[in-house]
Amino acid sequence: MKTTTNKHRNGLILCAAVGIFSVMLTYSCSRNDEDLLPTSQKQRHQVATKTTSGDMMALLKSNYDPYRFENMYSIFLNLSSRPAGMTLSPTGMYVRVLPSSEYQLDYIESDTNQLWFDYPLDCEVVNAGYYYQDPNTPTDSITWLYGVVPLNYQFADSIFYEVLYDVFIPEDAPDYNDIKDFYDLLEATSCDIAASQNGTYSEKPVDTKASTQKWTPSATITYQDQLASTSDIPLGGVRVVFKKGTKVSDAITNSAGQCQSSKKFRDKVEYSIKWDRKYWKIRYDKNQAYTTGPKSNSSWTLNMQESTIDNMFALIHRALITTYYGNFGNIEKPTVTFKMKIGYIHGYDPSYRGIHTSSSTIFTKEIIKIWGLDSTFHPRKPHQIIQTAFHELGHRSHLNFVGKNKFVQTNKFIKESWAVCIAWAMIRSYYASQGVTLSEHDGHIRHYQYLIPGTKQGDECTPYTAIFVDLMDTYNQHSYYNELPNDNISNYTLKQIQDNLIYSARDLSTLQNALNTYLLNGTTTSDVSTMVGYYSGFGY
Repeated sequence: MKTTTNKHRNGLILCAAVGIFSVMLTYSCSRNDEDLLPTSQKQRHQVATKTTSGDMMALLKSNYDPYRFENMYSIFLNLSSRPAGMTLSPTGMYVRVLPSSEYQLDYIESDTNQLWFDYPLDCEVVNAGYYYQDPNTPTDSITWLYGVVPLNYQFADSIFYEVLYDVFIPEDAPDYNDIKDFYDLLEATSCDIAASQNGTYSEKPVDTKASTQKWTPSATITYQDQLASTSDIPLGGVRVVFKKGTKVSDAITNSAGQCQSSKKFRDKVEYSIKWDRKYWKIRYDKNQAYTTGPKSNSSWTLNMQESTIDNMFALIHRALITTYYGNFGNIEKPTVTFKMKIGYIHGYDPSYRGIHTSSSTIFTKEIIKIWGLDSTFHPRKPHQIIQTAFHELGHRSHLNFVGKNKFVQTNKFIKESWAVCIAWAMIRSYYASQGVTLSEHDGHIRHYQYLIPGTKQGDECTPYTAIFVDLMDTYNQHSYYNELPNDNISNYTLKQIQDNLIYSARDLSTLQNALNTYLLNGTTTSDVSTMVGYYSGFGY
């Protein structure tokens, strides 16, 4: 364990300024002070030999991490081929961190130079799963994070962490390229010992016995969406992880769904997908989502089949890629202070397909939840999952554009109808990028244009209406169904609606005022009156 007093980069100024951690009790001890910890903290240091629960991955703790510095150093001392006068020093620290709040979790993960995992790196995944929760932490709490950090890495004083041991990654040594052959021999020997799982080192020379051959892992990732394609679709922008003990590398797939490790490995590596990027993290309910791959010494080809949980992650990922790295209809991006958290729930809720919980401050959760099953408990279709993601992201876009105070003052009719419109426009744009043209009233898009809200005397009026969609489309549903709105307005863009209407629209009345003020594309006040009058008749 390690004590640090220096501030960790500029973000700590924010922590100090707001005093967000002033009431938290945390510990930062030196490595030699473990025996001074309370018993409860000693117990938390234990890692279960093997554990599993439902869809949680099961782990087996390794007897020997080939990249533990102590292991490397003992081999180094016994290699007769080591250069004269050479010394060996750690290249990093294998640590674990226990965030005390969502804010601490966000803050720790905001350092994009570091790669964190919810499971111990010195363990092997023996049963595939979608998440991991430390067995010694409550299931509803934040679990430990594990990673390898530089020797001079500084944590905030209020963050509880432990240095588990020092590591030596040959490629990270400053003189690696100068004596590459020796370092490769050192690594190969340690990996051979790890393969035997005996955890000890033979004193006899091994220079001529260890092969130094290494290889570069790679992956090809595809997903399925029968509406877009009858074959596997390359999944770009996803983070693939390559791991052997505490030696870890990650790479982002290109537009062909392919990527390659920046590091070479000896023998087999464990593959996985960590579903996170700079602007978001996908969760399996409350925990970081993973797709666990094979342990292999060849390239990984993953074809995620439709209706599987992994494919659900991929669909949400595609919506996020389109949102944050596309133009998002040229409207406000749904960015948050740290990362947007999207929880996928493989279940059915009669009240929700998705939900967005907005933050009251930057120190509280920012969460979207998406349910993957329909009322028959079968997986929802890919376009439904993607459209739900766009809808919920639309709410955050709305909040960002008008500000929290005005967003809170806006009634549900405006909020939901605007999110409906964003999802309607984005799903059509998304499938157009996949080579599929959806008509303005395509059956694969939810039938908001055919939705009768209810009556004053009857059911409560649904807030999910096509009033903003009708500003954009050229399809007048009233021509086919007399009971539906008479829509004579068309060709507004998302940006025109946002910039000219959304900021001042709090309810139907203020929306009508905004429409009359900004009559675009030949729209008349009579057109506005006709459309708004329809919804007024239902008591909006």
